[in-house]
Parts: sequence; structure tokens; C-alpha cells
Amino acid sequence: MLEFQFSSFAQGTNTLASNIRPYQILYILKWENLLNKKQKNGWIQFFVQNYLTAKATEALLNFAAEQAAQRQDKALVPFIDWARIHAQEEKDHHEWYLDDLLALGFQKYQFENLIADEIILEMLGVQFSLIATAHPISILGYLFALECYNNEPENIYQLAQRFSIPAEGIRTFLYHAEVDQEHRKPIIELIDIYSPNDFFYRTILKSAIATLVGWTKFFTKLAQEG
Repeated sequence: MLEFQFSSFAQGTNTLASNIRPYQILYILKWENLLNKKQKNGWIQFFVQNYLTAKATEALLNFAAEQAAQRQDKALVPFIDWARIHAQEEKDHHEWYLDDLLALGFQKYQFENLIADEIILEMLGVQFSLIATAHPISILGYLFALECYNNEPENIYQLAQRFSIPAEGIRTFLYHAEVDQEHRKPIIELIDIYSPNDFFYRTILKSAIATLVGWTKFFTKLAQEG
């Protein structure tokens, strides 16, 4: 069973955590249901979607930084600096996922013409739309949902053992489990800086909910497929 660690946050993130909690619970339940029904194939399908969409995080962060810079608002400087740095940190992660998939016995040509599932693409489309039409600060919600609820390495090892997945096939997941401990700190700090602004908070909240709902819908769809 997956367990997500979530420490005490300041007031802004506490409120955000409380508001997205029902969506997080459903996300976890649907993830566990997927693994129970599809076993290793469920894990692999999730893995493939991570590979196919790994570039999106870098693109979202760069887009958010560009859009924020155009506003010429000094209050957004800490956000812009973080987004640019974090975009660089996310660079080439798609190649890491591919290396892990190849270690599982897949061939590179099997992924050359694949397109991410439409549910995941829709979720990412919401993120780009929020940045462009609401406020670039919204990307904090996307990262909050993905990086501030950390999966413990022990749980990843347990799943790998359950599905007979070699250590070489979980390297990127393990890396994120460790590095997200550091990534979450500036995300939390920025949310606490900007969330007292009600409009900013609502855009962050919509982004976080859309992220959890998108993946939950994907897990549900995959579990129902014959």
C-alpha cells in the first residue's frame, strides 16, 4: 500500500492541504485499485505516462516564468527565479524514465510514436490554460500535488518486489522520492508568500485539484479496461 508523508505546513499550505485532501484520498484509492486489478501492467502503464509527459513539467515551469516576467511585477521575482531554477532541475528527466523502461526489457522504438493518454493531456492542458488565462502562480498547485506528498523509497522497493521489477527499473522513481524532500521546501515557502492573495490561492487550488483529478481519472480508466 502506498503511504504519503505530509508534514506540518504554514497557514497557507495548511489550508490548501485541507481543501485538496478529499481528492488526494480518492487518488490513492484509485491507484491502489489499479494495482490490485492490473498488477504489474498497471504500474508499467503509469510509468509510460510519466515518461511521455516528463517534458511537460519543464515546459510548464518555463512558460510560467515567461508569463510572470511579462507582468513586470517585482512581487513575482521570487516565483520567477524559482520557476527558472526548477525547470532546469526537471530537464532530461524523460531520458531517465526511458533508461529505466529500457532496463525493464522494452525497446526504444516501442515508445517513438506513442502519445500520452488524452486524460493526462487534458490535465496538462488545464495547467497551461491556468498559467495563460488566470495567473502563472497557478503552477505551484501542480507541483504541490506532485512533489509535496512524497512516496517513501521503502514503498517503491516493496512495489518493485511485488511485481519483480529490477532495481534498474525504479531509479527515477527513487530519485524523485529523495529529491522532492528538497523541492517541496521552496514550493511551500512560495505558496505561503502568495496564498494570502485570494485570487492567487484560488488559481493554485484549481491547479492542484486538476492534477489529482486528472491522474485519478486515468487510474480509473485503466482499471476498467479489459
